[in-house]
Amino acid sequence: MRLNKINSALSLAAATLVSVISLGGCVEDRTTLFVAGVYSFAGETNCEVEVSLNANQLASGFYDPGTGVPYQMWLLVANGIQPLGDNDTLRPETSRIVVEGAVIRVTTAGSDEEVSAVTQYLGFVINPDSSEDPGLAAVGIPVLPTNTGDGTYTVYVSVFGETLGGIDVESSEFAFPVNVQAGGAMSCDSIDNLPSELLHPCGPGFLAQDGFLGSCVGNSSSVCGGC
Repeated sequence: MRLNKINSALSLAAATLVSVISLGGCVEDRTTLFVAGVYSFAGETNCEVEVSLNANQLASGFYDPGTGVPYQMWLLVANGIQPLGDNDTLRPETSRIVVEGAVIRVTTAGSDEEVSAVTQYLGFVINPDSSEDPGLAAVGIPVLPTNTGDGTYTVYVSVFGETLGGIDVESSEFAFPVNVQAGGAMSCDSIDNLPSELLHPCGPGFLAQDGFLGSCVGNSSSVCGGC
């Protein structure tokens, strides 16, 4: 009887192993690789991103395309794999993830009407973290072009890559709403007119989004009506 139980257990284990091997493709389990949030520069004095789960994060975005600069999302991307390397046994670390790109879909808010779908190719590494927190990295990617019309959009972002152990990984989609108001809602006709408290940390006139004003020098005055 015991032998039969052991054989059954071994058969089950073998079947499970075969099932895992046959899956192939990308691992999409929402914990291996995922977007942990969108970084907010509010309150910062420079253009450095705090790579931390405690960093300022945006719940939604606001964008004025009047400056001619695309809307950028600063993604906090997380590696949920536990480190496997061991210097004592010369075991290499295979839990690092090389992020190769992001798939970006844009729909009108509250509907399935797809406005655009593109793949943005990237190249950076997220190291695992030995604590209970995931390893993190930050990357800024343009998601809305300057010809985006007024309205509210939902931006869906999923990232993909490969572990150093050779396993393809892909995150689930991260949804982020962005309200677009064209026509100079957050633009001024001169950098000199920008209030210092509303300058983007990355430089004067860098972006007109998420509470920061931008310069639309070179555009018509009818576009630059925000100051």
